[in-house]
Amino acid sequence: MTEPDALADWSIPTLLVGGAHDRLFAPEVLEDVAAHIPGARFERIPRAGHSPYFETPDEFNRLVGEFLAVHALDWLPQ
Repeated sequence: MTEPDALADWSIPTLLVGGAHDRLFAPEVLEDVAAHIPGARFERIPRAGHSPYFETPDEFNRLVGEFLAVHALDWLPQ
């Protein structure tokens, strides 16, 4: 298990997406993880459970698409 402090030096753009009704990875836990990663973004999908990519694909794809449009090349070496 990774300790939260180990994420402080994370430099890869990070998007966490969780369903509001997820019983395996509670949105509050994902939100806390995002808070420990510099610049990370957490998105909660209100009508989804554990599989927002399957349950609400349009919403999930929109969020991922927006994130990639901004960050797709940020992690590549210059």
